[in-house]
Amino acid sequence: MEIAEQILCWLVGLILIVAAFRFIVHEKLAMAFVMFLFAIGCFIVGLSGVQQLFRTGLLWQVKSSLMSYGQKLEGFQTNVLSMRAELAEHQTVIDKHQQELASQQGRIRDAQTNIELQQIKIQDVSLLVDNIFSRMTFETFAGSETNRMLSQKLAGISNTTWKAIVKLRYVPIPRSLQGTVAIRGSVSQPLDSPIISSNNLAVIYLVGDWPIPDVVITLQYIMDARRTNLIQKVEFRGNDILVQGQQFPLKDNNVEP
Repeated sequence: MEIAEQILCWLVGLILIVAAFRFIVHEKLAMAFVMFLFAIGCFIVGLSGVQQLFRTGLLWQVKSSLMSYGQKLEGFQTNVLSMRAELAEHQTVIDKHQQELASQQGRIRDAQTNIELQQIKIQDVSLLVDNIFSRMTFETFAGSETNRMLSQKLAGISNTTWKAIVKLRYVPIPRSLQGTVAIRGSVSQPLDSPIISSNNLAVIYLVGDWPIPDVVITLQYIMDARRTNLIQKVEFRGNDILVQGQQFPLKDNNVEP
């Protein structure tokens, strides 16, 4: 391999010398000088010592380059491993934050559900209150209105006591019935609670010598819109009250003792 390289270098050198002489013939001295210098270079390169020197320098340069590339590759691999470790750490933190976010979202959904339930309850309560106030009923009864209010002095009782029974326009919700009594033109006083009621009838006891024709009873109650079967016929028999032939109070679910 070394001999072939020497032969090649010398052959190129001879060719360059021939070219230099041709340039001299044509009086192109500058080009001839350049060709001559290149030819001398080829002859020098063709020497075995010079080729060995070139090979040694080339190998050293190649070795240095390889070592440099190896170091750079090791540094790159180190950086890659470090970046992988950092990415894994960041991924762990991200996963933890995602879990916390999912937990917070679950709590928010639960809180939102509770808020919606509370809103529904508030709406129900508001609707109930609205219904209560919309069904609040006020009625006034005069002792002279015998078609709406019947009264009778009870016999066999030491204290003078009147029993009055009034016919309401509607059936009251149990325990919602309350009212006042007064003599016409005077200050009202509250009636004792609870007031006995059955269906749309209410019984009121007045203790004392009341002038019944001048008595005014005012009642307020919450009507039960579900019950529309009202009692129309009521009468006294002694101290008892008969409602459509049955003794009052009637045995139903709207009796208040």
